[in-house]
Amino acid sequence: MVRAASRFGVEDSDLNRKQCMCNLCPSYPYASRGEILYCAQGSSRCDIEARGCICNACPVYFENKLSSLYYCTKATVGENDVDMRKRLMTENPASYQAIVDIKDLAEGGQSLVKSMG
Repeated sequence: MVRAASRFGVEDSDLNRKQCMCNLCPSYPYASRGEILYCAQGSSRCDIEARGCICNACPVYFENKLSSLYYCTKATVGENDVDMRKRLMTENPASYQAIVDIKDLAEGGQSLVKSMG
């Protein structure tokens, strides 16, 4: 079965699932109950403790000419769809949003208009 390609251009296919090495990664979140192919599926439902990344050793990585690491933690955020790490469950949402706003400003090059609260 072939599913749609991700924002990184990786197809969620049976072949890619067989070649995926996510579950061998030192950072793999075993609480995620079988999640794989983060470069196609998106970030993990679980918080990831960074203990090394083997994305660049995976056949799916090479076949799709990927260039980043830690796809298990990547999220598209903000008004300019900036790629950055996803918010941790224990992280203050306002602090995370401040980082998103800074990245949005850097990406878009113009001030974000929001109420001061």
